Amino acid sequence: MKNIVLHIPHSSLKLPFGFYKNCIADKEIIDTFNQNITDLYTDELFENKKYNIVKAKYSRIYCDVEKFADDNKEIMAQFGMGFVY
Repeated sequence: MKNIVLHIPHSSLKLPFGFYKNCIADKEIIDTFNQNITDLYTDELFENKKYNIVKAKYSRIYCDVEKFADDNKEIMAQFGMGFVY
C-alpha cells in the first residue's frame, strides 16, 4: 500500500514566527479567518501508517500549495485568495 499518497494541504493552523508584523489586518481577524478556512482534523481523519502522507506544515494563508503562481490562472484570485491572500 505504500504506492498510495495522501495529500493533506489545508489542515494546519501554524503561522511562521513574525507573520503578523507584515499584515495590515488585526491578529484577531487573521486568526478567525485562519480557523474558518482550515480543514481542521483532516490530518487526523486520514492518519494511516500504511500510506505515504504529504501534509503542509503551515496554514494555507501563509503557503497554499494548491494555488497557481499566476493569478490569471487562479479562479479564487477574484475573491482575494490568489497566490497571496
